[in-house]
Amino acid sequence: MVVHLFLLAGRYPGSPTCTARSKSAMVGHFANSRYDGGMATVDVLKTLASEPRLHILQWMKQPSRHFTQQDGIDMVATGVCVKQVADKLGMTQSTASQYLAMLLQADLLIAERIGKYTYYRRNEAAIARFVEAMNREL
Repeated sequence: MVVHLFLLAGRYPGSPTCTARSKSAMVGHFANSRYDGGMATVDVLKTLASEPRLHILQWMKQPSRHFTQQDGIDMVATGVCVKQVADKLGMTQSTASQYLAMLLQADLLIAERIGKYTYYRRNEAAIARFVEAMNREL
């Protein structure tokens, strides 16, 4: 799936370059397509066309394997906080927060506020619908 996304974005090493006409037709098709009645498919693909955002989704698939346990929070059920993601990415909380907000807007994550912290986890149902849409469209 990831390779297909990079091919669409023209970022996979050694991929043939698309002509401007074919690229514009493809983007036009996806711009009108909505995988779940929400965000345009092309906008979700743009959100996924970032290594750090892809890493976040991959790590959150098995959060206890990739993040340090935090004070009694069940990372599978509740999610991980911005600080954990920022530490793992090696970047500021502000940048990590922007990446999480983009994934949230694309409906790929679910946010839950507990006290002064917001925890993020994968939206498995939305991800499955998106993958199904990609299988139909491609």
